[in-house]
Amino acid sequence: TENEGEQTVRVLLEHGAKVNERDNRGWTALTIAAERGHLGVVKLLLAERADQHLRAKDGKTAYAVARQSGQNAIAKLLKP
Repeated sequence: TENEGEQTVRVLLEHGAKVNERDNRGWTALTIAAERGHLGVVKLLLAERADQHLRAKDGKTAYAVARQSGQNAIAKLLKP
């Protein structure tokens, strides 16, 4: 559930996970949460200072990924 996802992210951050760490595509946890529609996780990551302006290797921000994925509530939250 969403609450479990938030708890998992919180535990990872408490144990040293870097909020802006990137995967091989250049995506951050914020980008992934935005694509998947995890609004609570997006809010948590932003509260933990996730940089919403970082661009993946394809040039897209978390906002662009949210829009492309039809995650309108998240796109509204991330809108530059």
